[in-house]
Amino acid sequence: MDQTHLNLCGMDASAALEAVLFAAGTPLSVERLGHILVAGDEDVRLAANTLKKRLDHEGGIELVMLGDQLQLCTKIAYKDPVTRLLEIRRTAPLSRPA
Repeated sequence: MDQTHLNLCGMDASAALEAVLFAAGTPLSVERLGHILVAGDEDVRLAANTLKKRLDHEGGIELVMLGDQLQLCTKIAYKDPVTRLLEIRRTAPLSRPA
């Protein structure tokens, strides 16, 4: 099956995978993603390959695959603005108690 036409529950599989990984914010296993997406491990891997290829050519994030774990990460090219954001958050004063 062509990876670009793979659908899960009527959704584009790579877009669904991207949304889930973005919302998670932490690495998720292929098995766990399969449960969430109601898909087999091979379907998750196919969707991951499609997503990785797309993100490699556009945007500021990339799909990182470490063993059986998948995670969205900032591309190294954009580390400076992300670092500044995190520094601002780290040094921002806490709000006053109610």
